[in-house]
Amino acid sequence: MRQFFTLLLFSLFILTAYHGSTQDLLVTQKQDSLKCTITDSSKKKVYYEIQKDGSTQTFSMKRSAVKEMKYNFYASPAAAPSKPTSIAIGSDTLRSSKTDVADSKKKDSRMDSKFRVYGGYQIGGFTLAGFDVSYGNKIAIHAGGGVQGYTFGLRVFPIRNTDININLSYKDGGHGDIETLGAEVGAMIIPFDKNTGIYVQIGYANVLTVNERLSEELFDNEEAPFGIVSIGLGIRIY
Repeated sequence: MRQFFTLLLFSLFILTAYHGSTQDLLVTQKQDSLKCTITDSSKKKVYYEIQKDGSTQTFSMKRSAVKEMKYNFYASPAAAPSKPTSIAIGSDTLRSSKTDVADSKKKDSRMDSKFRVYGGYQIGGFTLAGFDVSYGNKIAIHAGGGVQGYTFGLRVFPIRNTDININLSYKDGGHGDIETLGAEVGAMIIPFDKNTGIYVQIGYANVLTVNERLSEELFDNEEAPFGIVSIGLGIRIY
């Protein structure tokens, strides 16, 4: 059990460090570059945050003033430009009024109830291929299924504006062949954009029941252990 919690905390630390180091690039029509975190965008506005003097400031910009957005552009030192980028903060492109902050909070609240769809190996339970659908942001309910299996439970998203989550779930394999209850840490490790990318989850599952045939195959005729390592690999589709 101690090894499980060590693995869980280590995985969360690695994923947090990776996502914490990523920032986005926003380029204006005037060729000004902003190193920021894009929190939301619509047809009319782009909402983003800038770290300054140890605090986070929220801004918005008209979509017509934006030329290009690149998510996770500053994910590594190699991605950073060789020369400092220019940051223009003017009334025509950047506003940090109370109205913008209020609008951004409204946008964030709408993001709290959006869907996330994952698919892949051991994603929708102990399956060769399956899907899992989450509803919510900070705390999300989720359920899924696939080839000979299903799952349901809760996902907790402890870090704002990232896909890092702690998945607490019941999993079935073979429709009763094996049943587990466990916890996993998951995240997009290779993002394609803000909502899609390669997804990995790893954790520990307590074996509730396992039939004799499967137990012989998995555990070489020995008694089933209290718990097993649970790994899932796939894609966040939406």
